Amino acid sequence: MKDGEYIPLSNLFVFFVSSVFMFLCFSIYKSVDYEYLQGEKTNNDTAISSTVNVKDVKSRKSRGLRNNNPLNIRYSKKTHWLGKVYNKSDPDFEEFMSVSYGFRAAYKTLVTYKEKYNINTIEGIIYRFSPPKENDTEGIINNLENMTGLKRRHNIMTNEYPLILQKMALMESGKEYSIDFIKSSINLN
Repeated sequence: MKDGEYIPLSNLFVFFVSSVFMFLCFSIYKSVDYEYLQGEKTNNDTAISSTVNVKDVKSRKSRGLRNNNPLNIRYSKKTHWLGKVYNKSDPDFEEFMSVSYGFRAAYKTLVTYKEKYNINTIEGIIYRFSPPKENDTEGIINNLENMTGLKRRHNIMTNEYPLILQKMALMESGKEYSIDFIKSSINLN
């Protein structure tokens, strides 16, 4: 460029916009967890979920992990869980002060299924917890059978609930918690 020549303002504007666009694209590329999108976020080769929420991918945490709600229990105004967050940001799902409270609520839900509705099989639990209208219920049942070694119509014993909760949390939230942690969580008062 010779002395006295200038770059037209329109060219500078195009260069600036292009640079910003490329920066944003690179930032988004680096922030997306591609393993999450491919269902490889755990060390388990079992299919985890049939849907992916873009907000979950951007935050790099599943909704269940963000909400301390490992089984993604739906929000209910009527239910006053121990450890429930009342000033919450997720309108659809419960939020808890800690994951332990989330497991406690999940356990209480399954116990209610058993005591109030006589539901105490994998098949019964999943048809109620993850109805076909919103989920691949049969796929979830098959995964849970494979992950737990329990048959779909096996009457679940009280000591088997931590295993059921562990594997449901893995499918719902993408994280496998220890059985000991789950046992201590369900005994919170």
